[in-house]
Amino acid sequence: MKTAEARNTINELKALRRPPNFVGSQDTPIGQYDQIHMMLRDVQKEAEERAFNMLTPEMKAAIEQRIRVKQINATRAQQGLGLSH
Repeated sequence: MKTAEARNTINELKALRRPPNFVGSQDTPIGQYDQIHMMLRDVQKEAEERAFNMLTPEMKAAIEQRIRVKQINATRAQQGLGLSH
């Protein structure tokens, strides 16, 4: 249920079950609805990894550098320090 709460699944399903939608719990139980989102996330992650692996080494290095800078900046922000470039 924590996963469902994190994705706002319960509120989304409540909205679907109100007029004019009237999607019943027998048609779309929370577990099934949330499982669909998890499967979509997994497939999206796999597609992103495949696309990344097809990039040139230079492009990969540039992306990895931006990721490292973002991580450093997040750590520095938590510590109350300035941003890194």
